[in-house]
Amino acid sequence: AGESLTDSDLYRVAMSQGASGTAYVRGPDGVDRFYAFTPLYGAHGEPVAFLNLGLPPAEAFAEVNRRLWLRLLGIGLLAALDLMAALWAAEGLVARQARALARAAKRLAAGDLQARTGLLHEQGEMGQLGRSFDDMAHSLQTRQEALRAEHAFRVAVEDSLLAGVLATDMEGRQTYVNPAFCRM
Repeated sequence: AGESLTDSDLYRVAMSQGASGTAYVRGPDGVDRFYAFTPLYGAHGEPVAFLNLGLPPAEAFAEVNRRLWLRLLGIGLLAALDLMAALWAAEGLVARQARALARAAKRLAAGDLQARTGLLHEQGEMGQLGRSFDDMAHSLQTRQEALRAEHAFRVAVEDSLLAGVLATDMEGRQTYVNPAFCRM
């Protein structure tokens, strides 16, 4: 009260703008504040004084900061939900199917020709990979069964040949004859 403010930063900014405005400056009391100011006009239309209002930064930004933190909290919660959804999707779409494929491959490698993935074959790339694996396992199983049948047939033929003689009759029909029943 009773002091001239013409040497203050606030006065210089207000005079340089010449009209209403805002500024962040050091006030006459030496404290930095946000100021809003406007000229007060006299009877002849000339500015005779400036009206100003100063707020400390913490008070000026209190509502803005509160809203910012609430929005950041909301964004953080949404990001956490997105991450959980991505992990759930990765588990369901990739990891579980990859583990099923690995289990079937281990069983097949151990000799279990009935090993299959159990994956739905129409679901994406992992389903296609599962179908290829299952088809391969089926082919191996079929081939192995054919080899066993062929081997059993060969053993039976060899046993028959050892036990008998292949004879051809006059009409060209072949039969096995056991030498024990033939007279020499």
